[in-house]
Amino acid sequence: MMKRSAGVKDSSALIPAHGGLFDKLDSVAFAAPVLYYYLFWVKG
Repeated sequence: MMKRSAGVKDSSALIPAHGGLFDKLDSVAFAAPVLYYYLFWVKG
């Protein structure tokens, strides 16, 4: 969100229409801890 407002969104041609590499890493960095705690506490 901060990158978009600054106009420096990382667009890549590696995977068209999916944003850049850092967009993917940002998503994983947020989702991984959530998944870990879900599996640890809920499925425990």
